[in-house]
Amino acid sequence: MDSLILQGWLKIFLNLARQNKMCLVIDDFQWIDIGSLNLMASLKEKDASLLLCCLLREEELTRQPAEMPLVQFKDNLDRFFSGKVMVGNLSLAGTAEMVRTIFTGWEAEEKLPSLIHQTTQGNPLFIEELLKFLVQKGFLFHQKGKWSKIEIQESDLPHTPQAAILERIKGLDKTAQEIIARAAVIGQDFSTEMLHRMGKEDEGYVLDILESARRAGLIKESVEADTEVPSGDNMSFVNEEVRQAISELIGQEEIQNLHHQLG
Repeated sequence: MDSLILQGWLKIFLNLARQNKMCLVIDDFQWIDIGSLNLMASLKEKDASLLLCCLLREEELTRQPAEMPLVQFKDNLDRFFSGKVMVGNLSLAGTAEMVRTIFTGWEAEEKLPSLIHQTTQGNPLFIEELLKFLVQKGFLFHQKGKWSKIEIQESDLPHTPQAAILERIKGLDKTAQEIIARAAVIGQDFSTEMLHRMGKEDEGYVLDILESARRAGLIKESVEADTEVPSGDNMSFVNEEVRQAISELIGQEEIQNLHHQLG
């Protein structure tokens, strides 16, 4: 990001912050480029009604290539941040509250939240993926206006977030898995039009497959940033872990073949 572009973006954010108090949330901050990192440092130095919240997982920094900007500055992050909040895993009570929040109005017996907490160690992402798995496999079901469950044993449960995601992907038929794999190669966000062009399937069939993947909790409709309404043609994976799990499932050779199709 050259100096003129940096100053232009700086002016935009400062003007917005003057009009209203503003909170800017940046997820997956470990992937930030050097230009955007310099913009964050410049914003920190300004006296503006602007709160920057940058979300990252520190363990991801150890997996990043050495040339990534945040890896280079990991011992000097105070330059960019005024404070740091460590977000840990949920307690048993927090896990139970998360289950109650997701399944509104359902007072699950104590055994279920305890089993979920024991399996996930209170990892919120894992809890969400595990609950989706339980619904897809029929352990949890909605009947006569309320949620119910059948007996669940520890041996029934996947023991990593990736395993929970893969089990849901395997619940789709082979053609659906292939179409979702194409979407994973396109990226975290993808358009239905581009996905249709990569294959030979009828557009309506592709849309039906995407709907089944949406119901399985793998993808969601993208929303317009300014209106927060669905954009229609654009979709996103619910999180990067889902996309990564799909990439691992299809293998490197198939990924390269799909990249050739995309090109």
